[in-house]
Amino acid sequence: MDHELFAVKLCQLEEQYRDMRSKIYLMQQDDHEAIKQELKKMEEAYDKTMQLLRENTRGCRSPAVKALNEAQIVYDSKIKEIMQKDMPHYIRGEDRQEAKAEARALYAEYSIDFAIQAVQSALMAVLSALDEQMNLEEWRNEDE
Repeated sequence: MDHELFAVKLCQLEEQYRDMRSKIYLMQQDDHEAIKQELKKMEEAYDKTMQLLRENTRGCRSPAVKALNEAQIVYDSKIKEIMQKDMPHYIRGEDRQEAKAEARALYAEYSIDFAIQAVQSALMAVLSALDEQMNLEEWRNEDE
């Protein structure tokens, strides 16, 4: 197993995290128009990433990777459905604009919680992969 792959992936994660922190910090101090423009850019980049995931899923030869990609696509679709179609039904109160802003803030908070969970899941996946690799090496050494 190429342990350097995990290091490369960690660098990508760190870069994404630094970028996110920086954008959140800067955007909280920026004007509304700049936030709208940044949101549009981020939505376009996200849509492009999801399109690549769909394309990779169609051409994927590994059933395991294909299943994982499909789960991510279903998750993404469900989140969009909740935010676009169901959210208006969840919003209560006399001031719908205030309720909508509160609902979006709540979703943002939970998105960060889900990211934390994803990091924990990734760590467990790496440890599990390392454990299995070491089990394989020990098994091979026993047979020698």
